Amino acid sequence: TALFKREVYFAFAEADDLNPQFVLRGYAHAQFFGRSLWNTNLEYRFPISKIEKGSGTDAYFFKRLSGAIIADGLGVEGSGLTSDPAAPPLALNLNEGIWNTGIELKLESTIGYVLPMNFILGYYIPHSPAYASGAQLGLSLQIGGF
Repeated sequence: TALFKREVYFAFAEADDLNPQFVLRGYAHAQFFGRSLWNTNLEYRFPISKIEKGSGTDAYFFKRLSGAIIADGLGVEGSGLTSDPAAPPLALNLNEGIWNTGIELKLESTIGYVLPMNFILGYYIPHSPAYASGAQLGLSLQIGGF
């Protein structure tokens, strides 16, 4: 198995369907389906550097760089797609936990003088081998102040 998997996903706002999909870092997008769930996220975020710099009159400003150690868990009453595309989905219940751990780097910035934008680079290790075959490197973009 490869150490890194490169996958790009775009998730757009849309109406809920009959089988909601749940996202968990370290696993594929829309890999888990169901009607009831529990989800937990433990995160320790720490400062690395206070940048507070722009580039003259260019419309960007870098604020801070921080790191995080994370652990996520998900339990779902439904099913999950395995890492084998030919295999049928596995049934899941709320007593089964699907877990991952990882580390992240987060760059906080402002674009166009008013738009907050965060870049997050993460390395996630899934702990349920039936659903993911190896660690993943992910790049996220957060736009807005929330």
